[in-house]
Amino acid sequence: HLVGRCVATSLRPPLSAPLAASLEPTSATTAARFSLAASGMRRLAAAALAAAALLRPASSECSKHIRFGTFDEANPYAALAPSQWLDDDEVCWVYYRQLSGGRAVAHLDSGELDVAMLGSTPYATAVARGAALTAVAVLHNKGTAQALVVRCALHGPQDLRGTTIATPRYSTTHYILLAALDEAGLDHVETAELPSAGAAAAADRVTVVTISPTEIEAAWSAGRIDGGAVWGNTLVNLTSADWGGSPPSGCQPEPAHEMITAEMLALWGYETLNVLAVRNAFLSRNEALVERLAAGIVRANADYRLASERGRWAAGPGGEYNSLVSAFVALEAPGYDSNVTLARVADRVAKFEYPTAEQQLEEQSYLAAQIEKQADFMFSQKVLASIPNASGTDVYATYFNASFLEAALAAGAASGFDSDGPRASPLAPLQQESVLTPCAGWAVEVVNASHAPVLAPHWPPPHAGGGGGAYRTDESCVWAVAVEEPTQCVELRLPFLSSEPPHDVLEVFSSSGLLISSFTGRASPPNATVRACANSTTLAGAAAVGTALTADRDLDVSLPEAGAFLAMFLRWSTDGHDEMQLGNYTAVGFRASVSLEGDASDCPSCGPHGVADSAGGSCGCRCDAGYAGSSCELETCNGVVTRSEAEGAVRATAVGRYDAYSRCGWLLTGGGAPFVALNLSSIRLELGFDEVRVYEGGVIPASFSAASTTSDDFLFSTFGSSPAATLAVRTPAFVAFTSDGVWSGSGFELAWSAQQAACETDADCSGRGSCRDGECRCDVGAYGPTCSFEKCVGLSTIEGAVAGMLQAIDDSQDDYLSSVACRWELAMPTTIESLDPPLSVTGLRLNFSLFELEEPQVTNPDLGIRSSTTDAVRVLDGNGTILDTFSSTSNANRPTMGEAIALDGPPPFTLRFDTDINNPRPYRGFRAFFLAATKEETLCHAEHFPCTDVEKPECRLFAGEAHGYCTAKSSPPTSALLPASLAATFAVLLLIGGLCCVVQRRRRRRLKGIIKEAEREFARWEPLPEEHRGATALRAQLTESILRVRSSLSFRGTDVGDSRPGSGNASPAARGVRSLPKRQRPRVVSAVGLPEERYHCFLSHVWSSGQDQARALKGQLQRYVQNIQPFLDVDNLDDTARLEEHVGNSEVVIVLLTGSTPARSCPSSPPGGARSDYFGSANCLRELHAAVARSKPLLLVLETDPTHGGVPLEVHRSACPAELRAKVFSAPLVTWHRLRPFQMCSMRLLIAELLRAWKAPGAERPIFLPGDLCRSPPPQLATKRTWHLCYSRDNEGAAELVARLERASEQQLRATADAEQMRSSAALLLYLDGATFGGAGLPDRSKDGAASEGLVRLVRRALDDGIPMVLVHEQRSVPEAVSFDEIIRRTPAELVSAGIYRPIATPLLDEPHAAVAVRLVLNNLDLICRRIERHNSGVIGSLTALAESLTRIDMDGDGEIGNSPTRSSEHAPGSAPKPRLKWRRRTPPEKVASCV
Repeated sequence: HLVGRCVATSLRPPLSAPLAASLEPTSATTAARFSLAASGMRRLAAAALAAAALLRPASSECSKHIRFGTFDEANPYAALAPSQWLDDDEVCWVYYRQLSGGRAVAHLDSGELDVAMLGSTPYATAVARGAALTAVAVLHNKGTAQALVVRCALHGPQDLRGTTIATPRYSTTHYILLAALDEAGLDHVETAELPSAGAAAAADRVTVVTISPTEIEAAWSAGRIDGGAVWGNTLVNLTSADWGGSPPSGCQPEPAHEMITAEMLALWGYETLNVLAVRNAFLSRNEALVERLAAGIVRANADYRLASERGRWAAGPGGEYNSLVSAFVALEAPGYDSNVTLARVADRVAKFEYPTAEQQLEEQSYLAAQIEKQADFMFSQKVLASIPNASGTDVYATYFNASFLEAALAAGAASGFDSDGPRASPLAPLQQESVLTPCAGWAVEVVNASHAPVLAPHWPPPHAGGGGGAYRTDESCVWAVAVEEPTQCVELRLPFLSSEPPHDVLEVFSSSGLLISSFTGRASPPNATVRACANSTTLAGAAAVGTALTADRDLDVSLPEAGAFLAMFLRWSTDGHDEMQLGNYTAVGFRASVSLEGDASDCPSCGPHGVADSAGGSCGCRCDAGYAGSSCELETCNGVVTRSEAEGAVRATAVGRYDAYSRCGWLLTGGGAPFVALNLSSIRLELGFDEVRVYEGGVIPASFSAASTTSDDFLFSTFGSSPAATLAVRTPAFVAFTSDGVWSGSGFELAWSAQQAACETDADCSGRGSCRDGECRCDVGAYGPTCSFEKCVGLSTIEGAVAGMLQAIDDSQDDYLSSVACRWELAMPTTIESLDPPLSVTGLRLNFSLFELEEPQVTNPDLGIRSSTTDAVRVLDGNGTILDTFSSTSNANRPTMGEAIALDGPPPFTLRFDTDINNPRPYRGFRAFFLAATKEETLCHAEHFPCTDVEKPECRLFAGEAHGYCTAKSSPPTSALLPASLAATFAVLLLIGGLCCVVQRRRRRRLKGIIKEAEREFARWEPLPEEHRGATALRAQLTESILRVRSSLSFRGTDVGDSRPGSGNASPAARGVRSLPKRQRPRVVSAVGLPEERYHCFLSHVWSSGQDQARALKGQLQRYVQNIQPFLDVDNLDDTARLEEHVGNSEVVIVLLTGSTPARSCPSSPPGGARSDYFGSANCLRELHAAVARSKPLLLVLETDPTHGGVPLEVHRSACPAELRAKVFSAPLVTWHRLRPFQMCSMRLLIAELLRAWKAPGAERPIFLPGDLCRSPPPQLATKRTWHLCYSRDNEGAAELVARLERASEQQLRATADAEQMRSSAALLLYLDGATFGGAGLPDRSKDGAASEGLVRLVRRALDDGIPMVLVHEQRSVPEAVSFDEIIRRTPAELVSAGIYRPIATPLLDEPHAAVAVRLVLNNLDLICRRIERHNSGVIGSLTALAESLTRIDMDGDGEIGNSPTRSSEHAPGSAPKPRLKWRRRTPPEKVASCV
């Protein structure tokens, strides 16, 4: 009936070939179409096949084949495929059955498919990974069509603990399963390997196994899983077949039953659906075809909604559309029963929900929100390495193009099918492999002049359809290609290959088993050649490689006569999935030929991208960077390339992006050198999925060598956009690069050069280790062959260490790497020979002082997303047995800080730190101390492993070590105390006793003065406000008096002999102390009155560059502010999840702005590569957001030292998020300096701002801290010289500085610009900036040659005459400011060598710190004056004065004759003489300068 009806109707497309030609028998007409068990359906299929042979055009007539990825789900639009409704004369749609959404995404993004049906979860992961695809329609909502099904005795989620559940990775059922476990509060561990038979699952969690639907069905039948989250035919099969395991008590073997459906999860907010996704490159060129496809899907869904289970959608006779869906779903499913199939499929179609096109257009934002939620959830569950940085659903909305739905509505698709709907006959041809026989598995081909074999398993004969049978699934075929002479070469030509990547692949191996090339995929023909030459290796010698290549098949490797020499191996391998092309399919498989290609000494043609290279004994092509292949014809890397030259460079690709499914390796021998230096740069790989690994010492991973027997112990790995890496690697070095099918970057560049050693000096170890025996021994926290990494990567070997410390990252870092497997091999001796008697090592002891690994937590409160993690530290013994596992997943797995842990096992021990694919927040990793353990716990450590034996409580350290052995306490033998030593000891004790007596007498006299001062201070107590009365008031009054006395003591005790700038020690303490005005005495600052249960300030900082500032700031605040309670994370933070809570519990948030910057010439130079570390920290931004949201007062502290994280404020401002910028940078700003006097000024300003933020009483009153230079009057500057300072008018800026010094000294300072008066001056002032000795690049302050020469002559005279120099370095924000190194560079060499810079320069900073700099200059000048006084007042000074009086000659150059000044130098030219100042005991308060 159907065939006759089909012939009677108008055929679309029309018959274009002669009927006689169509009747020619072809493999397409004889291939099985659908495997239908019942005879009625089989007769229908036979009739359809006959019609297809007569009426369908051959695929060779299709000018375009469109590859469409589908699943075995029963939906209305499935009727379009077997009916070939979308085909026309030129376009053929071919449907490929996909195994899972993850595979479909990879095939779509890599160009293997043009269009695909994707579940919302695979689509969300594709969008998050930046795949080049677009969704054009929603196909359906999942409803009850997907479910978690389980065995008997499992009734609810609470029963799943301790079970193993399987699901395909990246699928919507993967999302459903993880969401159900998350909602039930169940922890899980995820693995891609099915547990071995009989293995018990973890009892406290759910084991999730991500395998294919085919593997799930097999595991269910074998009883190796307890259930599965599945769909389609797999769901039908699991609910139809009995579970193969041993049922628990009270159960019988029975099929799976539903526990949770997709519909239930949708009610909880986890809605799943399917979309129609199109590859962007295809969409841009074929919009009309995509429009037709979208219209067809809209029509099919609309037609089903309008006539559900009626007419053509009926489950019985006349249900033409339902029969098409049934045929599409079944294909070759075994046990297909036609009597119940139509009803069952109709029921499966009804399980889905089909939104209308209008609903889809109205709910685009809802769709984007659901896709975002699924991406965020899969990120938290460690399925994704990263998610789009931009927040909000707009990122996901851009991946949906609604214009095709609008066009479908405009074309009337919402009304369903008309008379041109799908027809059940003829059915589309089906390509499948079930009729084919397996390959031989192992074959040997000896190539000679008369035998050039063609290798093409199951290759169909050519015919009008151009198609044929598919290759077999789950197959492995190996060919050993040999030649008759040891110097002959063969060439493999591969004109055709089409397979499902990367699972079905053709690999070419060398005679030694090294992977030469691999070919997979169908996006484009490979058109490749592979050349390989034989050597002395016979087939018998290569038996091990042949056995390894066929190991998974357990084949008998037969060998021919001994006269053959092996040239290469070929292996064709497939997995267990058949894509079963439906439609006018094309050929699949491969066709290859092998022929002789000259001798090993003959150089091949290398084309424009390579040169011939005869290194290694045979001539081949050395390709340019980025090219590969025997003739350098490939534009991306492929297989393993051996490079024997001493230096060179390679790249992942010569074009913009590397290939999907790349598998490339480079074996670098370094020209025979023991080491090669590798420089990896321009790294741009997909984070978490594409990776570069570096191996050393001949280690080659198994995926690149069939002969590999080593474990995958890589030295280094990198991914993402990692910074450049420099490594010194032992040869032969191997660099491996692998990628998956989604998103390709530009790859990387690798340059290498031969070295005789990994290092020659300590400088080669990056300043973070020492060079020993040609290898770097890295400091703790440094990693890599040259200690250049601050986070652990790969393998670190610690030779011969009995004790030590390990940590995941350097202290300057705040987050360990994701997707790494760090290993520390503790190659400790098996016997401790330094003990008497020697003892064997029987175990390992650990003590953790830091353990901050990722822990499960809520990562998105708005979406209710809770993260999981597998980050863990494992300890293995010498047998590979895991002794213990530490993680943050539960308190039971988390080690106790400071508590020793004993682990028993034989050495050597290995610590493995494995991290999952991402870190939602920064974590600092771990820090652990280790110590070898002996049977009696003989070994000990002074701090971390004390002795516990009461009979041996003392830890006696080994020489030069921090560890030792436990021993009983003992006194030294009497014989050791020799008489001479005893006498010397008594002499030293007597001397010390005498000194102590002298010091004690002085301290006693001083104490009397303190008591008197305290009595005077107590007599001047001021009454406090009413709110500070009581016990607290008494404490405040006592504290104030004590602080006043303490400040005066510190002022008295200043060492006047300390000439270091910045010390603030040029006070007149040696001559007495003037009492300060009341307004300048130190004021007691207290946090009394603030809530004691809250933190008074929160120190927000980034660990990498602000840790030491935060620690110093906390200490200073606690020193100068009574009762203050600052929050500092290392002291007060117990859980990073509580950061926002601690911010809310603080009165003020102090923000320490630090960053990173390359070395710059001066503070005012352009920032260049400067960046803000603070605003680059996720935790710091969390703290800021919390502070702004809670309206907390902010105080900014800006680091100014570039070597400690100082970058310009504008760098921080530009890095600050826009929503925070106005609030943050309107807060008060205090600059932070390292020198003590300037730091005291910063502290005074900061405390004043704190008081204002606290709204404390009297907050506006000035504050003077103990030791603050601005609280003391200026020094007296007493000298017999005519002038205190001499300066030059050629020294631009000096006159301005002198004027300020005069004001600050209360007009005491006497200065002259007359060079002739320099010998009558106490010192020469030299103001240093970029224009001092020549202003190159400074047009506003440039000097002419004469002025510069005049200054140089003056300075040279001062150095020759021994005149002291006062140096002031300009560091304010002015164009003339340059670094001190630059000043030295511009200074004439003769002045530098003469010692111009022996005095330390005082930095002149911006206000308000400039006042401190001026005071430091005056203190320095006062020190010089007093030194001159001491010199003139001694015996030599008296004799010199007498000689001058007799001869009337100024002998000492002080401008005086005897004790009177010379007539010519009594006063400056043109000015009135100034009386010489005498020492004043006290300065009136009104003349004391106020410095705020």
